[in-house]
Amino acid sequence: MKTASGNSERFARYTPGIGWEVLGGSGEKNLLWGINDKGDAVGEGTADSFRLGFAYFEGAGLFRLDDLLANDDWIVLDARDINNGREIAAYATSTDGSGRAGAVRLVPLTGPTVHVAAMTLRLDSARQGVRGTARITVLDGKRSPVSGARVLGWWALNGLPLSPEASERTDAEGVATIRTAIADARTGDRVRFCIDRVQKKGFTYDEPSNRRDCVEKVMP
Repeated sequence: MKTASGNSERFARYTPGIGWEVLGGSGEKNLLWGINDKGDAVGEGTADSFRLGFAYFEGAGLFRLDDLLANDDWIVLDARDINNGREIAAYATSTDGSGRAGAVRLVPLTGPTVHVAAMTLRLDSARQGVRGTARITVLDGKRSPVSGARVLGWWALNGLPLSPEASERTDAEGVATIRTAIADARTGDRVRFCIDRVQKKGFTYDEPSNRRDCVEKVMP
């Protein structure tokens, strides 16, 4: 909704029987893209002269999504939809200088969480191809190792995923070791391992807190 001057916009919501409600916002552009059955809405707006993701939660008010994240590893640039469980489809970029950016799913955190704190990849030449070893460290929200967590992910060669999906459980130190053998890998080929998800009964997978999602090396 534009202001009377036409130089700025405000977040607004229309409800049958109630009409238009101004929800807040400042600056030139403020747009809501998605709304759920509870009246929660998400979109993009202006903050500190930057375009960023925003959410309005019924009964709580308007929030910049960055301020609600479990850590400061990501900047949410836009939010496109929200379901009745308050899971949000958004677009974010990493703050670690790696240039990582893409679609993310933001989920409300309830109870203990798990995330990937570190990943390493080692390649060893074999008689035919290469043997790859990925080591994934899983911590909880208090940064303590989580044992018995199931780590699921996939291998790729030169950007093409290999099947089936790989999985292994973490040991007492919170480390899962996942191995593969790629027979047709050659010198100069790129071998990658990426996390799909981490499962642990009673824990929520806090994907935005992952230190990294993929690790890649080039065959020597």
